[in-house]
Amino acid sequence: MPFKSKAQARFMFAKKPELAKEFAEKTKSIKSLPQHVREKKEMEKKSHHHTKAVHHMEKAAHLHEKAKHHMEQAKHEKKEKVLIKKLSKMHKNK
Repeated sequence: MPFKSKAQARFMFAKKPELAKEFAEKTKSIKSLPQHVREKKEMEKKSHHHTKAVHHMEKAAHLHEKAKHHMEQAKHEKKEKVLIKKLSKMHKNK
């Protein structure tokens, strides 16, 4: 059975050198192996967390835009009320 990573090769040579020699014979190039190989589930889990994080960031951006819109709307309504008060005072004074 060939090695899957350099970490596996280091571990095997340190703990079980005889078995490591057999693995090394069946490995094409130890130099070309990755440092570590992650489990498929771990990779999927990280991908899922990344997707979730992106979703939360998009949701936060949407809520920020919504809040900004509401603030602008409130400012506009406040300006309208002030203008109406001024107009009603002007009308009373005539």
